[in-house]
Formats: sequence, C-alpha cells, structure tokens
Amino acid sequence: MGRRVLTCPQCGSPDLYYEAGMITGKKYHCKRCDYIGAFVIEIEEEDE
Repeated sequence: MGRRVLTCPQCGSPDLYYEAGMITGKKYHCKRCDYIGAFVIEIEEEDE
C-alpha cells in the first residue's frame, strides 16, 4: 500500500496547503496555479 497525496484538480500539482476550515469545510490553495477550493484529487503513490 502506498502513501496518499492530494493534488490540484486544475494543474495536477501536489503543492497544496490547507487554507481554511470550520463551518465552510476544508479549503485548499495550490501554490502553482492559485486554485482555491474544497475539491482536490487524492492519488495513491506506489511504494518502491
């Protein structure tokens, strides 16, 4: 089983950070394309 990585839905970058939370739910901000939103793609990387 590999590790799970959150990626940006617009550019595919894993350079996301947690932006906000609480009542609005989780929001992430992409450092590469400036995407801000709750929808992110979770991928599983294979162990070598």
